[in-house]
Amino acid sequence: MNSIQPIEELIKEYLLFRGFSLTFRSFETDCRNDRDKGFHAEKIIEELYSFIANSDINGLLDYWEYLNIRYFSRLDARYFGSVKKFKLSLLRYYLVYATQQKRKEKVLEFFDTFEADLNGNSEWSKWFGLPFSKNPAADPYFEPFFTKQWLETFTASLHNFLNTIFQNMPWPSLLCFNIDRLHKRALESEIQSLHNVIVDLKTKIEHYDAEIANLRQAAAQPQELLNHINTQRYTKSLLDQKNKDT
Repeated sequence: MNSIQPIEELIKEYLLFRGFSLTFRSFETDCRNDRDKGFHAEKIIEELYSFIANSDINGLLDYWEYLNIRYFSRLDARYFGSVKKFKLSLLRYYLVYATQQKRKEKVLEFFDTFEADLNGNSEWSKWFGLPFSKNPAADPYFEPFFTKQWLETFTASLHNFLNTIFQNMPWPSLLCFNIDRLHKRALESEIQSLHNVIVDLKTKIEHYDAEIANLRQAAAQPQELLNHINTQRYTKSLLDQKNKDT
């Protein structure tokens, strides 16, 4: 993901070099309005939550539909259930946040707008009573959705889901070239680091070998002195014996 921005800068540089000023300005505009957010999952979630913070249900659904067409609809069919659950949780968070901000009119507007779609759906049957609950955060059914833990769990799950999609989708050749270049540079840096470790180990080994040689030499000197003393004693003993015999 980090290699996208450098590639975009190279494209801008090339467009200016070729004198494609109109294309350059158009490309800059597209980059500023990038709905993919550079394939950063946390920025996409921030965009979704910004619609919730502003009680913009139409913007929220429009952006989710963009993600659905752009990514989710291309997934294997076994992931469609997960996509449906994420949308369900996102809409529930919209209602929870509006309730916490005391925007009861937005909650009522939501059910008025989508009553035909939600009516008869068992996953939404109890939620029609949300705007009429005096304290939904204390209600046994709604209480879990008003906790910080529920929001953190939902956010982390959606973040991991988006990251998995981005990491496994096919990349264009230009981006793959830059990724390979960065990978090669990382390998070269790792090889140089390992080379430095080897050189350091060789230096330490040579130092240890020198210390061992000095210790052996130091240990040999007392033995040589002892041998010399013993030889002198033996010689003196022989002379004493010879004089005695004489």
